[in-house]
Amino acid sequence: MKKDNTYIKYQPASEELVQRLVDDHRNWAISIAKSIARSWNLDWQLDGIDGGAFEALIFCARRYDPNIGVPFRAYARKRIHESCTMEAKTSKSWQYNTGNNENDNETLEREVSFKLFNIYPSLREGVSLTTEDGENSANHDYLLRTTVKILLTSANLINMAQEAQELNNPDNALETTNILSMLANLDSVHQNILWFVYWQDYSLRSLAEEWGVDELVVIREHQTLIDYLSKQFQSARGQSSKLKLRPKLRPLGNILNNSKHEFPFKKFKKEK
Repeated sequence: MKKDNTYIKYQPASEELVQRLVDDHRNWAISIAKSIARSWNLDWQLDGIDGGAFEALIFCARRYDPNIGVPFRAYARKRIHESCTMEAKTSKSWQYNTGNNENDNETLEREVSFKLFNIYPSLREGVSLTTEDGENSANHDYLLRTTVKILLTSANLINMAQEAQELNNPDNALETTNILSMLANLDSVHQNILWFVYWQDYSLRSLAEEWGVDELVVIREHQTLIDYLSKQFQSARGQSSKLKLRPKLRPLGNILNNSKHEFPFKKFKKEK
């Protein structure tokens, strides 16, 4: 991650620094708010997503220290995403509570669709989701089956991320808890990919940018992970061998493994 010296001349928490950071990153925060709103099928302004973005932006600007050598966007991105997502969940929850069941089902279907398009932008262009090479990949039926399997598994994860907020519901609790237990046994990088993409509404591109790794590496690892989970969901939970991390992501895995707060599903289970 490159060091940013743009703000080094400012004193931490000074009004000058806060104003400069807010002015410089206002449009960036808006772009995050719009992305989150699209994934939740909401209006980024009418549903208050922009308020969450600006609140988090100002919060981070007041606490940012240029001397730590971390670019401001890397420092603030996670909090802005989380704040926008919280506003989206609040707005969506209000919509569910004021609508009828038929409208709720339609809204949920649209929400899943929007999130799938956010995870797989190539869907808008009709491009196959698989990156596999070889003779099989030229076969139309094979590509279609693979794409459907990827989409179904991702849709299941999206639904589970919603249901995980309601583990007090007996209809959801057992199945969701079992799957969370499976996810908690994954490698730290794999846990974080699922957590940020399906729980925090990151795109694969934004996640790769935050980690400072090649976007294509993250995309391929995500596809491998989804293929692995698809097989796990179809068989007895956790019976196959543990998924290995590709070499280009192992340095990141070492960093996450040495961190005290980088196992999101284990933490999530404890909170529940």
